[in-house]
Amino acid sequence: MTVRFHSTISRRDFMKGLGLTGAGLGVAAAATPGFHDLDELVGSYEQKRDWWIRERDYEDITTEVDWDVYQAYDPKTHPAVPVSDAVRAATQARVAKDKSEGLAGRLPGYDRRGMAWYSASGQFNFSVPWTGSNSYWKPSEGDNAVPYNESSDYNLQVLRAAFHSFGTPAVGVIELNEHMKRLFNKGLCVWEDIDEPFQDEQKLYHIPNKCKWLVVWESQMTQSQGTFGYSKNPDTLSGYGSSVPLGRMDMQGYDWAGSVWNRATSFIKGLGYYALRPGGMMPSQNTAYGVFAGLSEQGRPHYRMSPGWGLCSRYADSAITDMPLAPTKPIDFGGHRFCNTCKRCGEVCPSQSIDMSDEPSWDTVVPRNNPGIKAFWMNWDTCSGFGAPVNCGICQPTCPFNHPSEAIIHPVVRAVAGNTGIFNGFFATMDRTFGYGKVRSEDEMEAWWTRDLSTFKGDTINGAGKFNW
Repeated sequence: MTVRFHSTISRRDFMKGLGLTGAGLGVAAAATPGFHDLDELVGSYEQKRDWWIRERDYEDITTEVDWDVYQAYDPKTHPAVPVSDAVRAATQARVAKDKSEGLAGRLPGYDRRGMAWYSASGQFNFSVPWTGSNSYWKPSEGDNAVPYNESSDYNLQVLRAAFHSFGTPAVGVIELNEHMKRLFNKGLCVWEDIDEPFQDEQKLYHIPNKCKWLVVWESQMTQSQGTFGYSKNPDTLSGYGSSVPLGRMDMQGYDWAGSVWNRATSFIKGLGYYALRPGGMMPSQNTAYGVFAGLSEQGRPHYRMSPGWGLCSRYADSAITDMPLAPTKPIDFGGHRFCNTCKRCGEVCPSQSIDMSDEPSWDTVVPRNNPGIKAFWMNWDTCSGFGAPVNCGICQPTCPFNHPSEAIIHPVVRAVAGNTGIFNGFFATMDRTFGYGKVRSEDEMEAWWTRDLSTFKGDTINGAGKFNW
């Protein structure tokens, strides 16, 4: 079954909007035959590329081919011409000179940051020890590399630049004082005057006192894909059931996060510093550290809510380091206040695990809750009992702070909510009225498989940045 969604704008009106009138309009229209409207032009299954790209017959490529001659490449019959010793020596000398000049600080882009980034960017998502990636750039004997030693403010900017290229949208820093160290799992870590970190026979992690900072970064999920996870279930109080597999973002988010963790720790170690994540530290404390680092606020479901991605962050990843970094401050974007009146996540919760109180409280609801903050409390027993996060997670894409910013009203709502809570109830009502958080129809589910790959907001093209290739 093919599902088509058509716009109300005609091809001619669209061309006029581009300024293609008269003769120009005729030429453009002639070049795009067979389409009845704009959506057929840009979204047809047969024409996946731009309209000016034409198909040819099978095997009829634009490069001429002589099939009496053309065969699979065989290195035995087409051997490479040996590189002379002189050419090889010249190449090696040039590369060595570039590297030496760069590591001495005299060749931009070839410095220690560049070398560390290049090494880190090639790391894949696989198991990484608690001391960080085992694969990272190290100066060789004779490199005469200038030690990387910059200010804490500049170091934070360097990490943000590198980490963003690895795939995380936000980075914060916490100075590990008595309060922040207290949030590690009890009996997990001990800070000492030692040179190297190690784990003893009792599984206790020994951390050098010089490791004073915790780098914290976002691990993102795609909200657009998450909207395909809603299902109906008349047997639950909310009317929603387990997440549809097509909308489950958890494993994809964990996969992306693993790649970023590997690359992030490789980069930090390539600059000559530690990047530690003691076992059990993540994700058990990721909400607290993400909030204290200024990436987010505490949301109604008792996990993090960020200003740009709402509840659709997989977790806040982190690494203990001795790299001097400027601590970042907590933020207030109106999120926690918005949660007081919104309650959209709780309305869709199949297990009714999300606190629906009008105000946050100091009183916990189940032993699994960690007291000491005034918050909305999640009943994690009934939440996980229903199957979360694997078989449920629909609270995440439902958050109004997830809605794409392409619609002009959404940034306006966020700006207003960040300054006053007087309209929060109205905003939540409008969210319900416009049908956000609804179960996808059968046609919409089917249409996902024939969607326009160039415009669908749920897809991530690794390496494409913000460009639509």
